[in-house]
Amino acid sequence: MEPDEQTKCPHCGKTVRAGNFCCQCGGRLRRVCSPCLYLNKDSYECGYEKCPGWKIFILRARERASQSQQQSQQ
Repeated sequence: MEPDEQTKCPHCGKTVRAGNFCCQCGGRLRRVCSPCLYLNKDSYECGYEKCPGWKIFILRARERASQSQQQSQQ
């Protein structure tokens, strides 16, 4: 990806700089973030439509707690 590469956001229709998420509406431009700046991974698919930012740590902790609770109920 070139630094000045542009793309059209499928969510808001604005022409924005290509990247992981739209800088206008926050909508996802790619299925897999490359790189994920918050988790410090080369590529990561979080599954969220908009970047959760630092909240990803809270969301992942809640998901793990929910999975743990479901496993203990079985």
